[in-house]
Amino acid sequence: MTTYFITTCLFNDSKGNIWFGTFNGGLYKFNPIENRMDFKDLIKSGMKSNWVSCFAEDRKGRIWVGTWGGGIGIFTGDSLSVLNEANGLKASKIYDIHEDIEGNMLIADETNGLTIFKGDAFIIVNEKENLPDPNVYAIYQDKSGAVWFGTNAGISRYSPGSGKKPVIYNQANNSIFEEIRFFRADKMEIYGSGQIRVV
Repeated sequence: MTTYFITTCLFNDSKGNIWFGTFNGGLYKFNPIENRMDFKDLIKSGMKSNWVSCFAEDRKGRIWVGTWGGGIGIFTGDSLSVLNEANGLKASKIYDIHEDIEGNMLIADETNGLTIFKGDAFIIVNEKENLPDPNVYAIYQDKSGAVWFGTNAGISRYSPGSGKKPVIYNQANNSIFEEIRFFRADKMEIYGSGQIRVV
């Protein structure tokens, strides 16, 4: 088991397990019920990187592991499957993963913009009218169903099913800081009437 690697991200899944991503040290999963820490070397499991950048959980309870340079690993229980260039995923340096209300997985990475995984196909969105910059750091879906994308050149806010083009927020249009790294909802947004905090 590896030791003393820098922790890069944390995630608490629906079963109460705590996942620790590391910088080039794979990942750890702590099971508090059994008081057990498990280690996973992603390279030995078939991935190309042990640098874990993010986690997500889908509605089926699968854990998605984003890496820097190695695509995505998906844990179904203890079984790991891999999404990378070999099976159609061009994104390799993953910043964020989020499941939308339709069950699609939204994948943000360093250079390809947004990748939408529909279960059997990848769709890449990186046109200027949809995203102000192809370097996407953060994804957030608010209570209205609108999806917010944070980039190096501002924010894109898209309302699925509305038929409208995304709204772009940036320095020129709204005098906001453009290098967006994550979103957080305040308490009022959680209850349906608040604002999204942007950092």
